[in-house]
Amino acid sequence: MEKLKIPLYSKIDELRTELSKNGIGKIGSWKKDELGWYSFTDYHSFGNTSSVNGMQNNIAYYINGRQKENANEVKIVLNINNDKETKKALELLNTISQKRTFSKHRKSKTKRIWKWYLSNFPRIR
Repeated sequence: MEKLKIPLYSKIDELRTELSKNGIGKIGSWKKDELGWYSFTDYHSFGNTSSVNGMQNNIAYYINGRQKENANEVKIVLNINNDKETKKALELLNTISQKRTFSKHRKSKTKRIWKWYLSNFPRIR
């Protein structure tokens, strides 16, 4: 996978602020542990509770970095706990991944990934 330079990744506080505006929760403080630097949101639950496991689908952000000054990755973690709402969950993932936070190049890459996913998993359409 190609490496991208995203200017916002070197502005941790601004990155956390911008991601927190995307509707799935406030990103916590930038902390250090033995593996490096990190920050994350609580899981944002949405949709109906599953009749099978009693859980809702949920989504969260995770930011990781090797140095205090830079993030190396931003992950959007989606847990599909209610299979009946898989399409709704993936639509939210797509919406969140298209938010204004990232560069146009990154948005283009996200669209390509989303198209690949839909073509390989047609049951969710």
